Amino acid sequence: MLFNSEFLKKDHSYELGIILSLLSIITLIISELIILKISNPFIFADEYYYLTLVRFSYCPMIYLSSLDVHPPLYYIILKSF
Repeated sequence: MLFNSEFLKKDHSYELGIILSLLSIITLIISELIILKISNPFIFADEYYYLTLVRFSYCPMIYLSSLDVHPPLYYIILKSF
């Protein structure tokens, strides 16, 4: 027999409450991780361009940034980060 009569007579609402609370917390954590994964999947094209441009030394970076919309000071500040 899986359960004896003493087990069936006890009130297990406390244990059930703990189990449901843990399942709720785990569900919320997994949901948050899924939302974060969906909302920020990749670096977009303009961000990739900025990161690539910042890898150059200062002289080529300033020259290439003169061809862009943003002023060279923007990329110099970005390079400091």
